[in-house]
Amino acid sequence: MDNGKITKEGHMSNENIFDLEEQFIGQFDREDLLAFFDFQLAVDQNENVQGLCRISKPKKGEAISNYISLLFVIDKIDDRFKGEINSLMKGISWDDLKNKLRGCEMIVPMSHVSYETRQFSQDVEIYLGRDMQITREYIGNDLYPAILDIYRCKSNELTFWEDFPQQENKPL
Repeated sequence: MDNGKITKEGHMSNENIFDLEEQFIGQFDREDLLAFFDFQLAVDQNENVQGLCRISKPKKGEAISNYISLLFVIDKIDDRFKGEINSLMKGISWDDLKNKLRGCEMIVPMSHVSYETRQFSQDVEIYLGRDMQITREYIGNDLYPAILDIYRCKSNELTFWEDFPQQENKPL
């Protein structure tokens, strides 16, 4: 990856610099929101942090692969819990999640921490076999319970996005 060029004036040109925020925002343009849920993650015996998980899939024609994207966001991290949150997220067994999900071929997690904004986010791509259909039933009965188990978190409710087909087993 090129980190930029030096101009005639001796300044760095950023024409080739990888912009993580731009890539992150661009992902929302390439994916359709399917569902979301709030979660509570225990950071010690008496304290929880709150977060939100977005479940999406690529828009038609945007990806060759069949995958589900998870975006976990924990906002307003208390300074006391930065280390605990990082440790909890690094301790997740992706093999266990893969083994719990029908049709799962590969999982790719990417974590992002912003200490200036006191925010933690983790993007997880779950690649499924070509024949695996993403349905409400799969998300509600397979994916959601597996996430809660692997992340060792609690949630109030899984909410399906209004555009998500109502028919239980209809592929997206």
